[in-house]
Amino acid sequence: MKIEREAIIDILVLATIFTFLLSYFKPSLIFSNTVISAGDTVGHYYGAYFMNKYLIPHFKLIGWSQDWFLGYPAFQFYFPFVFLLIGFLGYLIPLNIAFKIGTVLGIFLLPICTYFSLKLLKLKFPAPIIASSLVLILLFLERINENQIYSMWGGNIPSTLAGEFAYIFALSLSILFIGSFYYGLKNNKNIVLNSILLTIIMLSHFFLFIFFFYKTFFYFLFKKDFKKNFKYSFKLYVLSY
Repeated sequence: MKIEREAIIDILVLATIFTFLLSYFKPSLIFSNTVISAGDTVGHYYGAYFMNKYLIPHFKLIGWSQDWFLGYPAFQFYFPFVFLLIGFLGYLIPLNIAFKIGTVLGIFLLPICTYFSLKLLKLKFPAPIIASSLVLILLFLERINENQIYSMWGGNIPSTLAGEFAYIFALSLSILFIGSFYYGLKNNKNIVLNSILLTIIMLSHFFLFIFFFYKTFFYFLFKKDFKKNFKYSFKLYVLSY
């Protein structure tokens, strides 16, 4: 009975979080067939277009584009995974709408990924749902201080809307990976799923991959049972590469 009550509270709080986010990101605007305009996001639209029209039909993740700078290697030096999702979604719905969904996806994933990460870390109620609620502070953070605007470093809504949507997508999955890695390491399970998750993080934003690679590897590796932890971690990272 206690577990059911806790689950109901968690669901209600998560529903409240998503309702609050949807009051800012109105579905009527997200699903309108219009071109998004904000910061570097406008430039990223071309990446989604090129992925949808050329790379996916040719079974590629990177390719040579003639549309900018008299030609350049598209996605050779940027992270393709979110654009891949947008590109595939663009076959089902208008690409303008698919692109909008892709830009805000990480914002909606962050609270739910935080919640499940703490559940996998075996933190007891109400810690997971409190942590999920507190990520709203990061999402809506606009300034570090009076003189410094936080609008381009990633992880919050202003940065995401300015073009850092791949960052927040990778951040959400990276937080989930901490819990998933711990659960898999402790129970010797889910090595393939964790390697896929880590690969997606790497293809979404390499900076987040580097940070969370060292964080999970070195933190959990030197806990008790070093040999078992090293074996699991080694296989996971080899599969990821």
